[in-house]
Amino acid sequence: MATEPSLSDPRFSREYIVPGNIIQGRAEPLKISYADYGYRNEANPAEENIFLFFPPLLGSRWMHTAKDGFAKKYKIRIINVERPGYGGTEEVEVQDRLRVWRDAIPALLRHLNIKNVSVGSHSAGTVYALDFILHHPEFLHPERPYLAMAGPWIPPTKSGVISMRVVQSLPAAMIGRSDTLMRFMKSTVNPAIGAGASAVSSLLGVVTRSAGAAPQPDSGADGGAPLTDGQMEMRMRPTLLNKAYTENLEGMGTDAVLMMQKVPDAAHGGWSDWGGDYEAYVPRLVEALRASGKTLTVDVFHAEKDSMVGDYGQRGQAWFDACWAADRCANGVITYGASCVEGADHDLVWAIKYGVPEKVFGKVGQREEKL
Repeated sequence: MATEPSLSDPRFSREYIVPGNIIQGRAEPLKISYADYGYRNEANPAEENIFLFFPPLLGSRWMHTAKDGFAKKYKIRIINVERPGYGGTEEVEVQDRLRVWRDAIPALLRHLNIKNVSVGSHSAGTVYALDFILHHPEFLHPERPYLAMAGPWIPPTKSGVISMRVVQSLPAAMIGRSDTLMRFMKSTVNPAIGAGASAVSSLLGVVTRSAGAAPQPDSGADGGAPLTDGQMEMRMRPTLLNKAYTENLEGMGTDAVLMMQKVPDAAHGGWSDWGGDYEAYVPRLVEALRASGKTLTVDVFHAEKDSMVGDYGQRGQAWFDACWAADRCANGVITYGASCVEGADHDLVWAIKYGVPEKVFGKVGQREEKL
């Protein structure tokens, strides 16, 4: 039987001030907000399996808190940090986001006395997760180095999704204004090209508040039976969306500019120092892993239906997988696997009911049996 967590639990609303001069090129401190939940064992911290999660465009710490009890079953401790401009985390200019985050996350981990993590990401979080691993492979688990990406972000130039190509053609100032972008797509682009509003929702990482509040088909159990973890999570989703909307989401527009590679006067569209796409990234990662004496297991979970990066088997996901071909992964330095999540769309690919958390947490916690 699944139990809903209390949203007043302080574990879901932590803050940390990164001291000044810790972040390269930044003299002033930086306040960040995060959630730290799931399994804890303060008497024996080695029993905790740390899962550092890089969230999608709706980068709110609230969105996966319903997985609290589920994570405990696998002895998983989840760290979900809000990027700049979300919740209580201070905003950072778009051209500085990846550079700042690459120093802020290690500072938080050291503050929490966390030495090793497994890494997960969703959509826009893919770029941040990959940048973190490239520059800080020392945080990977020494025995089970692992990265799980579900619904990875794929640039429109590679996915070919028409609605996303239209968004990418817009001025950065318009992309950065989420409300303006939503109105533009609904009133102008969609009638002109027939693109679904779901594409806009995917770009913004969230459905509208009214859609999020709609009843879910499987939100309850038959005959008054206890809710499963998946049913409880779907029942909580509207509440968590509303919770996210009550807090700062300014960073969503800024991240959209970054994902669309529209950062003004920035090399590679602002995607750090690794070349602007995954084709250039993978060889760099191989070099970094070899230099640190590490290997890495990568599991990717593509949504069956994905309005933002294309459906399973189509151009975007095929290109993404090809970037991680065995010869490009140095035949064993990186072990890559990809699969389709049947029935899932882009927004819900990490939902418990579709099985990805069970597979990932089982691997991270070395427990493959189904609970």
